Amino acid sequence: MTDPFGDLEVNDNVVEIKTQAKKEKELVEDKTEVVGTLKGGGGFDAPWIVIHAASIRDLKDQTSGGEADVLVEVMENLWKASKKFQGFSGQAESSAPKSYGPPSGATQSPDGETHHCKHGTMVYRAGIAKASGKPYRLFGCPHPVKAEQCDPIWPK
Repeated sequence: MTDPFGDLEVNDNVVEIKTQAKKEKELVEDKTEVVGTLKGGGGFDAPWIVIHAASIRDLKDQTSGGEADVLVEVMENLWKASKKFQGFSGQAESSAPKSYGPPSGATQSPDGETHHCKHGTMVYRAGIAKASGKPYRLFGCPHPVKAEQCDPIWPK
Protein backbone atom coordinates (compact mmCIF):
# COMPACT_ATOMS: atom_id res chain seq x y z
CA MET A 1 0.00 0.00 0.00
CA THR A 2 1.32 3.47 -0.87
CA ASP A 3 1.45 6.32 1.59
CA PRO A 4 -1.23 8.87 0.54
CA PHE A 5 0.75 11.65 2.23
CA GLY A 6 4.14 10.58 0.90
CA ASP A 7 4.59 13.66 -1.29
CA LEU A 8 3.79 16.19 1.45
CA GLU A 9 6.53 18.52 2.63
CA VAL A 10 6.05 20.65 5.73
CA ASN A 11 8.02 23.93 5.87
CA ASP A 12 7.25 26.79 8.26
CA ASN A 13 3.76 25.42 9.01
CA VAL A 14 2.81 25.41 5.31
CA VAL A 15 1.88 22.13 3.69
CA GLU A 16 2.83 21.86 0.03
CA ILE A 17 1.79 19.01 -2.23
CA LYS A 18 4.33 18.61 -5.01
CA THR A 19 3.00 17.28 -8.28
CA GLN A 20 5.17 15.24 -10.59
CA ALA A 21 5.46 18.23 -12.96
CA LYS A 22 6.70 20.44 -10.12
CA LYS A 23 9.24 17.83 -8.99
CA GLU A 24 10.58 17.57 -12.56
CA LYS A 25 10.93 21.36 -12.84
CA GLU A 26 12.86 21.47 -9.58
CA LEU A 27 15.30 18.85 -10.89
CA VAL A 28 16.31 21.19 -13.72
CA GLU A 29 16.18 24.23 -11.39
CA ASP A 30 13.33 25.87 -13.32
CA LYS A 31 11.84 28.42 -10.89
CA THR A 32 8.93 29.58 -13.09
CA GLU A 33 5.49 28.77 -11.79
CA VAL A 34 1.83 29.64 -12.08
CA VAL A 35 -0.31 30.55 -9.09
CA GLY A 36 -4.10 30.19 -8.94
CA THR A 37 -6.11 31.71 -6.10
CA LEU A 38 -9.65 30.67 -5.18
CA LYS A 39 -11.52 33.03 -2.83
CA GLY A 40 -14.73 32.30 -0.99
CA GLY A 41 -15.82 35.96 -1.08
CA GLY A 42 -14.71 39.51 -1.63
CA GLY A 43 -13.57 40.43 1.88
CA PHE A 44 -10.39 39.68 3.77
CA ASP A 45 -12.40 37.48 6.12
CA ALA A 46 -13.33 35.08 3.29
CA PRO A 47 -11.42 31.79 3.13
CA TRP A 48 -9.04 31.28 0.23
CA ILE A 49 -6.88 28.62 -1.34
CA VAL A 50 -3.68 29.32 -3.25
CA ILE A 51 -2.54 26.68 -5.71
CA HIS A 52 1.08 26.76 -6.92
CA ALA A 53 1.67 24.88 -10.15
CA ALA A 54 4.66 24.19 -12.39
CA SER A 55 2.78 25.41 -15.47
CA ILE A 56 -0.66 26.44 -16.64
CA ARG A 57 -1.26 22.84 -17.72
CA ASP A 58 -0.23 21.62 -14.27
CA LEU A 59 -2.70 24.13 -12.74
CA LYS A 60 -5.41 22.76 -15.04
CA ASP A 61 -4.56 19.20 -13.99
CA GLN A 62 -4.72 20.17 -10.29
CA THR A 63 -8.17 21.73 -10.69
CA SER A 64 -9.84 19.23 -13.03
CA GLY A 65 -10.53 15.51 -13.33
CA GLY A 66 -10.29 13.49 -10.12
CA GLU A 67 -8.43 16.34 -8.43
CA ALA A 68 -11.49 18.61 -8.84
CA ASP A 69 -13.54 16.43 -6.47
CA VAL A 70 -10.81 16.64 -3.84
CA LEU A 71 -10.51 20.40 -4.38
CA VAL A 72 -14.27 20.88 -3.86
CA GLU A 73 -14.10 18.83 -0.67
CA VAL A 74 -11.17 20.93 0.57
CA MET A 75 -13.08 24.14 -0.26
CA GLU A 76 -16.14 22.91 1.67
CA ASN A 77 -14.01 21.96 4.68
CA LEU A 78 -12.18 25.29 4.56
CA TRP A 79 -15.50 27.18 4.37
CA LYS A 80 -16.88 25.29 7.39
CA ALA A 81 -13.69 25.86 9.38
CA SER A 82 -13.68 29.55 8.46
CA LYS A 83 -17.28 30.02 9.63
CA LYS A 84 -16.51 28.18 12.87
CA PHE A 85 -13.40 30.30 13.43
CA GLN A 86 -15.32 33.53 12.73
CA GLY A 87 -17.86 32.44 15.35
CA PHE A 88 -15.20 32.81 18.02
CA SER A 89 -14.72 36.52 17.25
CA GLY A 90 -17.83 37.46 19.23
CA GLN A 91 -16.41 35.84 22.37
CA ALA A 92 -13.39 38.10 22.78
CA GLU A 93 -13.08 41.85 23.13
CA SER A 94 -11.55 43.59 20.16
CA SER A 95 -10.21 47.12 19.72
CA ALA A 96 -11.31 47.11 16.05
CA PRO A 97 -14.63 48.70 15.16
CA LYS A 98 -17.40 46.11 15.21
CA SER A 99 -19.30 47.61 12.28
CA TYR A 100 -19.15 50.40 9.77
CA GLY A 101 -21.60 53.20 9.31
CA PRO A 102 -22.74 56.01 11.49
CA PRO A 103 -22.33 55.78 15.23
CA SER A 104 -25.46 55.98 17.33
CA GLY A 105 -26.71 59.53 17.59
CA ALA A 106 -25.04 60.67 14.37
CA THR A 107 -28.26 61.75 12.68
CA GLN A 108 -27.63 65.44 13.23
CA SER A 109 -24.52 67.56 13.28
CA PRO A 110 -23.03 67.88 16.78
CA ASP A 111 -22.97 71.69 16.47
CA GLY A 112 -26.57 71.88 15.17
CA GLU A 113 -25.43 72.85 11.65
CA THR A 114 -27.97 72.21 8.87
CA HIS A 115 -27.92 72.54 5.07
CA HIS A 116 -30.63 72.63 2.43
CA CYS A 117 -30.72 71.75 -1.25
CA LYS A 118 -33.47 71.97 -3.87
CA HIS A 119 -34.89 68.67 -2.53
CA GLY A 120 -35.20 69.77 1.09
CA THR A 121 -33.20 69.53 4.30
CA MET A 122 -29.97 67.60 3.75
CA VAL A 123 -29.32 64.53 5.90
CA TYR A 124 -26.28 64.58 8.21
CA ARG A 125 -24.20 61.39 8.05
CA ALA A 126 -21.08 60.43 9.99
CA GLY A 127 -19.21 57.19 10.39
CA ILE A 128 -16.15 55.23 9.30
CA ALA A 129 -15.59 54.67 5.58
CA LYS A 130 -15.45 50.98 4.65
CA ALA A 131 -12.81 51.50 1.97
CA SER A 132 -10.33 53.67 3.89
CA GLY A 133 -11.26 53.05 7.52
CA LYS A 134 -11.20 56.82 8.07
CA PRO A 135 -13.98 58.83 9.76
CA TYR A 136 -16.24 60.96 7.60
CA ARG A 137 -18.96 63.62 8.02
CA LEU A 138 -21.27 64.92 5.31
CA PHE A 139 -24.65 66.39 4.52
CA GLY A 140 -26.37 64.33 1.81
CA CYS A 141 -29.28 65.13 -0.48
CA PRO A 142 -32.55 63.52 0.69
CA HIS A 143 -33.76 62.67 -2.86
CA PRO A 144 -34.42 58.88 -3.11
CA VAL A 145 -32.99 58.55 -6.66
CA LYS A 146 -29.19 58.60 -6.45
CA ALA A 147 -28.73 59.91 -10.01
CA GLU A 148 -30.82 62.98 -9.16
CA GLN A 149 -29.19 63.78 -5.80
CA CYS A 150 -27.35 67.04 -5.26
CA ASP A 151 -23.63 66.96 -4.41
CA PRO A 152 -22.87 66.32 -0.73
CA ILE A 153 -21.56 69.06 1.52
CA TRP A 154 -18.48 68.11 3.56
CA PRO A 155 -18.29 70.22 6.76
CA LYS A 156 -14.87 71.31 7.97
